[in-house]
Amino acid sequence: MTKWIWGYAYWGGFWLLVAFLVSELLSKDVAGVAPWPSLSATWEHAIRTYPGYYIGPLTFGVFVFLAVHWIYGHPWWQSIIFGLVIASLAHWVDAKL
Repeated sequence: MTKWIWGYAYWGGFWLLVAFLVSELLSKDVAGVAPWPSLSATWEHAIRTYPGYYIGPLTFGVFVFLAVHWIYGHPWWQSIIFGLVIASLAHWVDAKL
């Protein structure tokens, strides 16, 4: 097997399907089996509980950074700057609405 097959098997097969999906489905607010909340519920709680920390805009900025870096192949530093600019603009527009 090539390193790429190993990468797809680990990140797609193991991490995404087993580690994340199983944990998410077993969470308290989905199936109620495990004592922890789902990732989305945890993140939403952090955003609502600590609004002064700008967790929401930083999360959005990280998503934009990763998308620009992975999909378009720009250097990480350019992608981070772009993500921060877009997240800042979105936060500013949201405050004005």
